[in-house]
Amino acid sequence: MQAVFRTEFPSDIDTSFNFTTSNEIPSSLTTPSALEVISNEIIDYFETHREQIPLLIFVYLLTIFWIVYLILYHSRIQGIALSYLLRRFYFKDAAQFKFDSFSISFISGSIMFRNLHYTTGSYYVYIKDGCLTFRYWSRTTKKSAIRLKILLYCVDIQLFSPIRSNTFSDTNNSNEDSRKGSTFGISTKTDESSNVNTTNNNEEGFLAQSLRSLFPAIEIKVDHGRISIGHDTVPYGLLISFNTMNSTFSSESPSKYVPHIDLMTLIYSIKYKHLRIQFYPIKAFTEERHDILPPTQPSKTVGDGVFQVFECSEGALEYVQDVPGKTIEPSADGESIPDVLWEIRMKCNKETKIAYGPWADRQRELLWQYFLPTLYEESPITNEPTVGQTRIFKSVHFKLLLNCSTKLDLYFMNKTKLQQLHIECPVKGSYVDAVFPFSTQPDGFDTFLSVNLLKTIMETNLSFSPLVQADSVHIKLHIHYPRLWNSLQVWFIDVSAKTPQIYFVFEHKNFFQALINDWSSSLPPDIYSFAPFIYNITLRGDHIELLVPCNQGNWLDCSNVKTAENNYLSLCAKTLALTFPLAFYEFCPKNASIDLTVEVCYFRE
Repeated sequence: MQAVFRTEFPSDIDTSFNFTTSNEIPSSLTTPSALEVISNEIIDYFETHREQIPLLIFVYLLTIFWIVYLILYHSRIQGIALSYLLRRFYFKDAAQFKFDSFSISFISGSIMFRNLHYTTGSYYVYIKDGCLTFRYWSRTTKKSAIRLKILLYCVDIQLFSPIRSNTFSDTNNSNEDSRKGSTFGISTKTDESSNVNTTNNNEEGFLAQSLRSLFPAIEIKVDHGRISIGHDTVPYGLLISFNTMNSTFSSESPSKYVPHIDLMTLIYSIKYKHLRIQFYPIKAFTEERHDILPPTQPSKTVGDGVFQVFECSEGALEYVQDVPGKTIEPSADGESIPDVLWEIRMKCNKETKIAYGPWADRQRELLWQYFLPTLYEESPITNEPTVGQTRIFKSVHFKLLLNCSTKLDLYFMNKTKLQQLHIECPVKGSYVDAVFPFSTQPDGFDTFLSVNLLKTIMETNLSFSPLVQADSVHIKLHIHYPRLWNSLQVWFIDVSAKTPQIYFVFEHKNFFQALINDWSSSLPPDIYSFAPFIYNITLRGDHIELLVPCNQGNWLDCSNVKTAENNYLSLCAKTLALTFPLAFYEFCPKNASIDLTVEVCYFRE
């Protein structure tokens, strides 16, 4: 029974209230909430299963520990176990091989590891983080599909062991072991061993073909990598570093260049950023440093005691190599068969700087003598493969394309003063082309180098800075090395320039004399390492102009070349050729004669 009380207020108050009274409690206060129901069920469960509570707590704790183990420790335990197994059964030559952590994800097809250490007696490899992703879901199309992606972070590779000894004995022994049972390239093995080798080769070929079908292309990305070459017995090492590297490894079958002979072409394309090549001091070197510190100008990006040889902000590199096939009979029309291709093409696309000098050349010589010491024996002749034998590499071709403004600096010392020859090429299109031998002919082997610089501007750090301006400068270098290390070496140096404008003051003579003195004072003369050589130098110029300042009082305005107030005596010629040999046949001669030949066409003042 409800009673409703209504109170009327005056009409000027527009408000009314309803009061409801009841002896019953509202249903919202008597119905338990969902939380109360769950808590009551939990209490009832504990009261009825009181003896199973310890087991339940144990399962909960075990689950927590297992989750923590999977997240934090499982990959580390796998890394330790895998490191032991690989070191025990596969990498037996490794002094150290280990992972700090290793994990596999089958759903994403990924293998991840951290802190990979691999050390042998010759080199050391360290990778901070790595991830290998196998994209098994990718289909094969006409274009090479990337099924394997490799991501690496902070890669460090160190080489510290000589590549070869100073004799051919080790090489000859290894060749005899590999060719045991053969005479003059003709197999004398039994039929059983030949069949076994043929079967093994077929199996290896089938495995390689299967891997190429499974992985048509491999993508490799590296962040912050470096390669160092050095040893604690040399004062300075060589360091190659980069910030990022995106690369792709693929192959084309048959060969792209000689398809009817060679098997396939291997292509490794790289795009890099902030590539640097430097000479750095080795702290473990304990002997006395006979040389002075690197003769370079102070820089914020280069540390103390570091000489930066090469720097490029952005570029690309392409490594191309053919897998050689069998030698065939020459064609009836006498057409020559191309050699097995082996090329390295490098492009510099942004902000390129190159520096060198006598000091850097001395450090290169020390590293070369340690890793590739002089062979104090007669080099054996490389045998040409006969019909049916595998073809051989005869040379490697390297080409550097400068597709940006490039600066080249030559640093040297004049007693205690730093001197600099600065070369600038403001337009793109310059290149460096080199061919290095990989086989020995009966008379020796030859190295070829070609340098082409466009819109060249050469300056010195003297008070009067201008030196040369030319549309192009072409340098050709041909070096012939004999088979015997101390026989006569012949160098052919040809420098040609188009429309050069040359400034000359007497101080330039002292400038280049100091350069020659610094370059020739590397090591004291040693009769045991002396090898005779001759430089055949030719300097050419088309439409050449020689400017000699002739101001009154013999003063020079050393301000900007365009605004300087100087009078010049101009000597012009349509063509000029200057030829002279520098012969060093004897050890420490008292004097040396030079035959200078000058050819001038249409000379005028």
